[in-house]
Amino acid sequence: MGLVFKDGEYRYQAVKDIIEDDFSNEKDLCEFIESNIEEFCVEVLDVEYLSHIREFQLVKTGRNRLKGNRRIDFFIRSKCGKTIGIECKHPTYISELSNCVGQCLSYIALFEAQGIILDRLVITSTRVDNILPLVIHKFRLPIEYVAMDKTKHLKFLRYGG
Repeated sequence: MGLVFKDGEYRYQAVKDIIEDDFSNEKDLCEFIESNIEEFCVEVLDVEYLSHIREFQLVKTGRNRLKGNRRIDFFIRSKCGKTIGIECKHPTYISELSNCVGQCLSYIALFEAQGIILDRLVITSTRVDNILPLVIHKFRLPIEYVAMDKTKHLKFLRYGG
């Protein structure tokens, strides 16, 4: 995973082309993360890996329950007791990342409806978006954003609450 950029001043122009398109689709990104999950946790999330569930089902259908079949790509537990949701995106259009914000806010509410409090929710994308961190910052959203390829990642500082 290697090279990391933390840029509180958000110098987008300097890094926009640093992330290469190493993944053919979202499934490829998820498989890469899962096969490198311990390293991903340490280098990208800054936590020690304990366990994970892939395609964690947020809503179970049935009597007196919310309907739907929503799944978050990863539900991770760290050795220090943190719970982290990871939503992976390999967008064709950069606007898909903006749509992901609403999806992630829904996921936070659905986790809470199931009695699970997420310590962090991270959008992990194969593309750098110059607007998403501004939206997260402006509205103090409890979401983090990481763009990555197979050798490096670009972490945008957490602006959320």
